[in-house]
Amino acid sequence: MLFALEEEEWAQEAGWDIAFRTSVADADAAWKLVALQADELIRVSPLSSSDLLLRRMAGLMKRAISATTVGAICDIHAKAMKCRLQASKALPTAVYDLAFEAEACLEQMFEHAHACEAHWVDGSILPLAA
Repeated sequence: MLFALEEEEWAQEAGWDIAFRTSVADADAAWKLVALQADELIRVSPLSSSDLLLRRMAGLMKRAISATTVGAICDIHAKAMKCRLQASKALPTAVYDLAFEAEACLEQMFEHAHACEAHWVDGSILPLAA
């Protein structure tokens, strides 16, 4: 998860934002990469409460990427919020910050999907490049 965060920071510094590329194929490929990274993290057995929290958030992120309804994303976001709020306050700040970022991303996915649904945007709105 830390590696993925470092990649994201490098991409932002380079001015390359995968979510706002001109091609839908680029955005789809980026979300597939995020899902693959989440899948890799899920496969590792947690050794600490920090690992467990990051593993849960990665699993929720993977589920959100493959969600097909706005309601599903809303439920996933609620679970992420609950996981983060129930996490020990003694966790390292970096771990807690990653969990917060994952939750914020899920919230943006929900807001994007909800806005598309409200405006009757044609075509599939998922996966979401929020």
